Amino acid sequence: LVDAARRTAAGAAAVLERVLRVYPTSEAHWRLLVDELRAHTPGDDAAVEAAYTRALAAVPSVRLWADYIGFTLAPRPSP
Repeated sequence: LVDAARRTAAGAAAVLERVLRVYPTSEAHWRLLVDELRAHTPGDDAAVEAAYTRALAAVPSVRLWADYIGFTLAPRPSP
């Protein structure tokens, strides 16, 4: 599933969104979605932030919270 989805950023996100409609509490799939967004939409922190917001509302996971905190504390390049 993931290998097929990685062909394009839009394809990966679309496949993972469909999976999350079926398995909305799958921590692993939320983490994959966030990873895909971070890898394929660099600089679009709003999309990553929105994905984390949705993920944390669906799955109150310590691991997701740790990932989110790491994301928010990571240094960003200056514009």
